[in-house]
Amino acid sequence: DEFKSFGAFNENRFDSKKLKRKVVVIDNYYNLLEKANISSIEQIQVEIIEKSLIKLISSTKDTGINLIITDNEISKLNIELINKIQVKICGRHNERNSKLMLGDDRARKLDCIASFFMKINNEIEFFEAYRFNEEKQLKILESIKVEGKEPIFKIDFETDINTILPGTLGDGKNFVLKDRSEDCV
Repeated sequence: DEFKSFGAFNENRFDSKKLKRKVVVIDNYYNLLEKANISSIEQIQVEIIEKSLIKLISSTKDTGINLIITDNEISKLNIELINKIQVKICGRHNERNSKLMLGDDRARKLDCIASFFMKINNEIEFFEAYRFNEEKQLKILESIKVEGKEPIFKIDFETDINTILPGTLGDGKNFVLKDRSEDCV
């Protein structure tokens, strides 16, 4: 069913009819499909996989599939594949890779830790990713334990998003840690 207003959407957003999302992550994509040192039969299989992946990228919005491809060597990837990807996140790269991802060489000039450019269609935005101090965060979480029960925590986007937790995402909103241990039996 289509929603004709935000109110109708909000009433049904936790409904069981909600579109299920699938996330496919491919790390070091080029190494996975590298065509050097493989037989001709395997090369044909790799090309079929690449063509299928390009088709999948073209239809991800319609299918509810989110595809995340990571690689350090962009220049060796299929150009058609690179062009089909609508959202690209690029850290510091050499001039060639920067031009392939962003259309210019600005990624080679990045010099901050956790700094990235995000390109959505033709618009490019700079952002910084938050880096957690894992040991510090674990100590904070351990201090919150409920006696006799193992607590279950979740990030609660529904209420009071301004309560400060161990950190934030860049200039984004603070997250709330909600103890749901009392809800669990």
